[in-house]
Amino acid sequence: MEDTIIKFHKAPIFVFAQIIIATIISDVILGVVMIISHLKNSQPFSTTNFTLTEDIFLYFLLFQLSMMVYTFITWRRDYFWKKGDILFHHRGIIFSRISEYDLRSCESIKLKQGVLGRLFDYGHVYISYPQEEARFTFCPSPRSFLKIITVQQKNKLSS
Repeated sequence: MEDTIIKFHKAPIFVFAQIIIATIISDVILGVVMIISHLKNSQPFSTTNFTLTEDIFLYFLLFQLSMMVYTFITWRRDYFWKKGDILFHHRGIIFSRISEYDLRSCESIKLKQGVLGRLFDYGHVYISYPQEEARFTFCPSPRSFLKIITVQQKNKLSS
């Protein structure tokens, strides 16, 4: 049997969505903090206390940029690959964790894909084992991912 190595990253739409959500949350927090700091002054929305507002803005801008970098690095370091009968899942930035899933002992494989998943070509693949269920979320091209796994299952049944 040949050892084919096929590597998948999570769908890029996942990274985009996380960055947008982090930006919206930090912008809302920034707006609330700025309004509260201005309301505490006797002259609301004056420029007398503008340095505090600039500092808060710079801290939140730094927070947003660090969240974007963290999300991108997390995405790049979270991937899975198939080699022979084993499916590997690698994740972690500083401390790497690699999970192994033996495809010979899986019981069933399911694909869940919503409207956005069909539109942006991503989905969730669930592989059931006798004692656990492995979840692969935000798989790009989940049908081709599923086809690679099911080819292994068909080979197992034919041998």
